[in-house]
Amino acid sequence: EQQQQQQAAKEQQHSKQQQRQRQQQHHQHHDPEQFALQLSAVLQTDIDTADQLIEQEPRLLELTDKQLKERVQQLSKLLHISSDGAAAVCARMPCLLLATPKQLQQRLAAAAKLLRVSQNHLKDVAALQPGLLVHSTDVIRIRMKCLEKLLGLSAADATKLAAAEPALLTFRHKDLAARLGQLAHQLGLKINRTASLVCRRPGLLVLPSAVVKEHLDAAAALLQLPENAAQGLAIRAPGIMLQPPGVTRSHFLALSAVLNVPLHKASVVAAEVPQVLLLPPQEIQARLDTISKTLQLPIEKVRLMAAERPVLLSHNSATITSAVQKAQVLKAQGK
Repeated sequence: EQQQQQQAAKEQQHSKQQQRQRQQQHHQHHDPEQFALQLSAVLQTDIDTADQLIEQEPRLLELTDKQLKERVQQLSKLLHISSDGAAAVCARMPCLLLATPKQLQQRLAAAAKLLRVSQNHLKDVAALQPGLLVHSTDVIRIRMKCLEKLLGLSAADATKLAAAEPALLTFRHKDLAARLGQLAHQLGLKINRTASLVCRRPGLLVLPSAVVKEHLDAAAALLQLPENAAQGLAIRAPGIMLQPPGVTRSHFLALSAVLNVPLHKASVVAAEVPQVLLLPPQEIQARLDTISKTLQLPIEKVRLMAAERPVLLSHNSATITSAVQKAQVLKAQGK
């Protein structure tokens, strides 16, 4: 056993020596300062950022100036994005410069197959979440299993959720679990209830929990709701926690204008049907127009109806039309 330990120590020392030799060779081929200048030019960053990227990924020094440019162009071609876009992606995830085009294509194809989505769709996602191209198929498969366990999902449902929000697969299991716990704490909900919200809006685990809470608090303050009412707002319309406060305020002001009611009345409407805060004004107007046309009522009267019975705004135009038509059929049949 002692001999085995000594042999292992020798092998480890030999490995370190080889690594030092490789680093020396790389530095002989690349003056770090000169390479940082080249990297900053290719990735369109400042020198300090380039130095940080090299420190983060020392193996970048193994690449020639030509390879740097080629890798950025190859990523641009693979993801169907501009050269500037590919440079920005590499600045966020410099390890992508170390992968060959074939390796990236294989990872993309494997991830698309696991998620049961097209490669073209995943290319669009990967341009925003390049971490999907970093990991092997085995890592992605393990993370999907962890997602099942964390949220109490079947394999099929976990696949659908990951396909809807692939960014979930860029996090380690312990990081997702921590975010779920933080979100549950901030909302004052049990883990299983919070997991249900995440299944409806998986982006809740992608945004930092502090940002999610900030969005919710801003919406509650906008509607002048008591502090304990924010939880109900989150449960009924979890999308509000993903929407920037500026957008929520814009939708709220538009609601007041479309219904032709003062802000305090619009607040009552939104508090009863918070989903309307996720809708642009043209969608709310379309719903009012549909009710007006289907029931053959003046638009002014429909506005008053919606202000008094906000639930009328909770369905889209197609659902409203279908419901009214069904009611008309039942009435004609004398039921």
